[in-house]
Amino acid sequence: MHFFCLLQASQFDISPEMQKDISKLMTTISELERKNLDLSLQLKKQNEVTSSTPSEKCSFCFCLHLKLVSSTFAALISQAELRIEREHKKIMENELMELKKMMLQSDNQKLISMATKVELLNNQLLLVNDRCANLHRKIVKEGSSHTAYMDALKHKCEDLERRLSEQKASVAVTGLQIDSATTDEVYCSDFFFYTVCSVHCNWQVMKQ
Repeated sequence: MHFFCLLQASQFDISPEMQKDISKLMTTISELERKNLDLSLQLKKQNEVTSSTPSEKCSFCFCLHLKLVSSTFAALISQAELRIEREHKKIMENELMELKKMMLQSDNQKLISMATKVELLNNQLLLVNDRCANLHRKIVKEGSSHTAYMDALKHKCEDLERRLSEQKASVAVTGLQIDSATTDEVYCSDFFFYTVCSVHCNWQVMKQ
């Protein structure tokens, strides 16, 4: 099983540090399994001994059971950490594959991909707005630190509006037009605009 895990890990391009950590985990698991086997053999031999008293047998079995439980628990933790690391690596590989595919696309395909991402972010923004509105209503209803909350939201809204004004001024000075803007610039500008609108709407809700 450990060899299979190492073989599976070797199929991916992982860093030497991660390979070293995985090897350490595999070694630790092997040692724990060996200790578990040794303790099981000791328990079997102890059960065959008839000269010891019942109390001594119970004490020995209890200590042995604790050692077995500790060893098993440590092995489970190591396996869980390794599984989490694999999941993170899989997510990073999927994101990298998606970026590679996008780089190979034509300009029209890139625009379609970015439009799809913008639509996805818009849907996520709607969900966030709903949660924010519910949170606002809850805080107003409970009346906990209402003034401080209003001030913090007001400052955040003013800061976002200031940043949006600075961005518009920068675009106007440099003479950038929407037709000549790159896909990333349009995407970032739209997302920032949606964020400001979201906070502004939430502020209007709080004022009511």
